[in-house]
This record gives sequence, C-alpha cells and structure tokens, in this order.
Amino acid sequence: WEWFGAQCCGKSRKRESQLRILSRTQTTCVFQEPARPLLVAGGTSSFYQLAAADIGAAACEDSGVPKDGWIGKDLGHAFDELAFYDMAQSLRGDKKWRVTNFFLRYGGSLQDFLVARDGGNKGSVDLIVLESLVHGYHMPRLMDLKIGEFTAAANWKGKSSFASWRQRVLDSHTNSAVEGVRLEGFVNPPAFLRSEEDPSIDLGINGWKMSKKTRRILYQRKHLSEVWQAFVDLRSSGGGFDAGGSNHRLLPAEFSEVALLSSVAQLADILHACQEVPTPQKWIGSSVCVVVESGVAPERTESQCSRPVRVCLVDWGRSELSTEQEHGTFTEEERQDRARYWDMYLRGILKMTWEATRLYWSSFCVLKWERLRVAVYDFNFGKRDRFLGAAEVKLPECVSGAEVQEQRLELRSALGAQVKGQDARLAEVVVRAAFHTYPKPSRFRGAWQVQVLRAQHLPAGDHGVSSSSSDPFAVVTLYEDDTSAAAGRNHGPPRSIDGRTSVVPGTVE
Repeated sequence: WEWFGAQCCGKSRKRESQLRILSRTQTTCVFQEPARPLLVAGGTSSFYQLAAADIGAAACEDSGVPKDGWIGKDLGHAFDELAFYDMAQSLRGDKKWRVTNFFLRYGGSLQDFLVARDGGNKGSVDLIVLESLVHGYHMPRLMDLKIGEFTAAANWKGKSSFASWRQRVLDSHTNSAVEGVRLEGFVNPPAFLRSEEDPSIDLGINGWKMSKKTRRILYQRKHLSEVWQAFVDLRSSGGGFDAGGSNHRLLPAEFSEVALLSSVAQLADILHACQEVPTPQKWIGSSVCVVVESGVAPERTESQCSRPVRVCLVDWGRSELSTEQEHGTFTEEERQDRARYWDMYLRGILKMTWEATRLYWSSFCVLKWERLRVAVYDFNFGKRDRFLGAAEVKLPECVSGAEVQEQRLELRSALGAQVKGQDARLAEVVVRAAFHTYPKPSRFRGAWQVQVLRAQHLPAGDHGVSSSSSDPFAVVTLYEDDTSAAAGRNHGPPRSIDGRTSVVPGTVE
C-alpha cells in the first residue's frame, strides 16, 4: 500500500507540474471543437487539424500562419516537447540560434481540448499548437527521417534502461546503425514504392495490420540513396512531352531537379545553422521532415529557382535545448554525453546532405548519356533483391528526334551468361527510348524518355512447395561514363507464375 500510495502521489505531482506549464503556455488562439484526426507519416503521437473560430482568427494570423494552418499534437507521449518549443520561441531572432528558424512555428498549448477519435467517439487531450507543414498542398509528399545512430537513451526523458535497450536493439536492425539516419514514414510515396511487391507475399502474412508493420520495417532499412531517389520521383505530378512545345508546367525530370536542388540548399543551410549553435545539444529521436507538392508541377517561368520543397526539424519529445548558461552548470560527464549525441546528430544531417548532393551531381550535371542499361530484379523482403539479368544498349547523340527503336534485348547474368526462364526460353526485355527537347524556358536541353515495354521468360526468384514465381521489377540506368549514372525504376507488378513472369510497362524520364 505504501508503494501504491507513492505511485499515486508521484502521478499527482507530475500532473500538477504539467498543469502549471499548460497554464503558462496557453495559446491566445480560439479553435473550434472537436478537432478532427490527421494521417501521420510515423511515430506514436496523434495529430489533429485545428480550425480557428471566427472570434480567434486575428490572433492566429498574427504569427504569420493562416487561421487554418495550425495542427494540434497530442502531448500524451511527448509532454517534454512543449518546454522545448517554448524555449525555442524565446531564442528566435538570436543569430547564434538561427537553427530555430527551421523549427515549426509554435502557438502555445491547449488544455483538455475536445477531439474526435476513430469510430465516432470523442475525448479530451492536451495539445501543443504547431504550424501545419502541409498546409496549402494539394497532394503533399512527406518523408520523416529519424536522425541519429541511437534514438533513445537510458533514464532520459522518461525512457527506462530496459526501454532504451529495446529501442537500441531495433535501431541496430535499421539504417540508423548503417548511415545514422532512417526513413520512419512516407506520405504519398511514388507508385513503385507503394506497390513494392507487398512484403506480405514473401512472408506469407495476411491482413492490413501486419502488412503496415512489415512495410514500416522495409522503410527503416532503406539506404538514403534509395530514399532520395524515391522522394524526387515526381512522375505523379503529371505532364509529358508535348509535340507542340506548349507545356506551361515543368515536366517530371525538370521538377525533380528543382526539388532536389532546393532540398540540398536547405539541408546545407540547416547544417551550417547547427554548427553555429554555441553549445552541444542532446537531441535524440528527432526528425527531419521534407515535403514537396507531388500532385501538380510548378509553372514554367524564367526563374525556376524557387523553393518547391520545405525542410523542417521536428519531433523534440526526447530532446533538450540547453543554452550557454545552462551548459555551464553541467558536470564534465554530462558535457561529454551531450557532445557525443551532438556529433551523432551533425553526422546524420551531413549524411543526408551528402547523399542528396551526390544524387543531384550524378543525375543532372551530365553533358551526354552514352549507354542505357536495364536490369531486372526479383523483390525480396528483408534481404537483398535477387538479380535476374541485365541488358545494355548504346545511345545515339542527344539531338531532337534521336531514338532507340523498340528492341528485344537478351538478359545476361552477372558473369555474362545467357539467362533462361522456367520454360527454357531465353529471358529478354523489350525497350525503346527517345530524346525530347524541353520547351523554353528550361534549365536543360532535353531528356531521354525510356520505356520498358515488357520483360518475359524470366527465371523464378521465389520457390514455394507447389510452385515457383517472381515479383520482378526493372531498374533503368543511364551512364555518362563509368562514374556518373542516373537510375529509375518501373512501378512493379503483381506476381505471375509458370515462366510467364513479365514486368509491368513503365516510363522513366
């Protein structure tokens, strides 16, 4: 009973402390109740769309955010985030803390706010009021990248030693352990990622719930180079080569270039701003969110250097914002601890910037593509995709009207041997390509449009008890020389059986 009483008293004191903070940070905006739930890219916290009431619209817009541009984040799993944003708000405008300009705008808190839940139920929660990252977007593509080799620390911000150990075991099986960054969530991913041959097929798992979990694991294990390629695959933005040259919007490859360049510029600015921070920070489990409009490409104008992408630093529930004065009170051990985690954070941002820059250089800083390679793989969940074969063809000069007419190319193994399917026929891929010039104004002369029409007589990549089949997809790579290359892939088909496996037609620009 003494233990039970101590627990109750501890919770009571914690709630009293939270109420004092909520009272101090109460927002001046007035919002309509109940707030409706929002789709999230990842994480455990719930988000809600806030709609300003007419009486509070002016107060909401004073901060520079439209009255319908606010969201509420449930503080149930991240109450410490409220103190972080409150401190960051006080540091805005200080040149040493320019990094706070990359945080979401903060509007205070809401205590016991009525929200709608799944199934038509309603409930009251404490919310932190934040700027919506996707306000004004028609079809926002948003990726959530978790920074740091470790995303939890023992006895820090409510994490017990056991919970921290369990989280580190998870981290060790993701890209966090490899590159210090992992993809945690992806809203409106490109078609090939959505159709990435549902891992439930390979694992024999049925049901949406488990499929969602396995897909998240798939995301967490992806390398940054794959993540950036997926992010700038903007074929969903529409448009195509128009014979009359009247395209008033950027074509997909042009849009990808502008989006990637904008991402590189903002990430470099964030890295520089982090280096200006006067003291090492302990930012654990925070994320970089990158968002772009994937539904409609920007207008074609003389100046195409605008920023169609927005990059923000978010998710501060397990982070601390320590000023120079506070840093002076830390012990030597605490300072070394913060220096270690700060180094991890900076290396994560640097790795993101490097991979985005490397992709931009290899994809868009090219004078002439010389050869085309089409490689066919069988998708495997949780392990490397199986290489089924590849074919190459030389490209002509990059002039308007240049083309590679429809060709059947025999697939070759990594050793150069012929590849045969289950029907003992030679595996082949059928492709064609054409060079198109862009309408003016454009930053490029033109682009190769490559079409993978089909691949057939492929060998089986998956072997079951009663049958064998494949989950094939094609990767198209253009080479300038042995060092510069750009790649894209088709959308990926459903499984087909008995040696008739084929790749769904796809176009890569």
